[in-house]
This record gives sequence, C-alpha cells and structure tokens, in this order.
Amino acid sequence: MRIKLLAVLLLASGCSDNTTNIPSQKAAKAWLESTDECVYDVRDRNIKYQDSKNCYLSIIKMREYLNTYDRMINPDKEAEFLAMSAKQYHWMAIAISSNPDHALRLDVWNN
Repeated sequence: MRIKLLAVLLLASGCSDNTTNIPSQKAAKAWLESTDECVYDVRDRNIKYQDSKNCYLSIIKMREYLNTYDRMINPDKEAEFLAMSAKQYHWMAIAISSNPDHALRLDVWNN
C-alpha cells in the first residue's frame, strides 16, 4: 500500500512540474515574438524604438514572463533560453535605434 501511495505521489509531482513550466514557455515565446517584431520595426521599417508599438508590447510581454518565472518552482530551461534570446533581441533593437541612420556600422575592421 505504501509503495502504491509513493508511486502516485511521485507521478503527481512529476505532472505538476510539467504543467507549471508550460505557462513560462508560452510567456517566453510571446516575449520573443514581440521582440522580434520590435527589431523589424527598428531595423527594417525605420521606426524609432520609442515610437514602436511592438517595442512597447515587448516590455509588457517581458513583465508577463517575469511574473510566470517568479511562480516557477523549477525554472524551465527552454523558457530560459527563449527569454535570453528575447533579451538579446531587445538590446539589439535599442542599439540599432540609437544610431542616427538606423544601421550598425562596424568600423573596427577598417582600422
């Protein structure tokens, strides 16, 4: 009887870990998608970072991800990877937008 109870508890705990990570993955994917659109606005559509609705949406999606991340017991590796990519894209959009002609020039190689 104890073995069956232990098996049920282990299965239940394993299932709960998987279901708690699904919201974080969805939030991280939403953040990455909005940040990707932010980069397109700034780089391809010549919209300043401050004026881009997608960049503003990216900040909202980041907050949503961080709220789900705070509630996780075991951080999800896939969600963390997606969030790290979103953060890099977000900084890329800021860097591109801060350049007056909306293009990053790497003059380091010309020296």
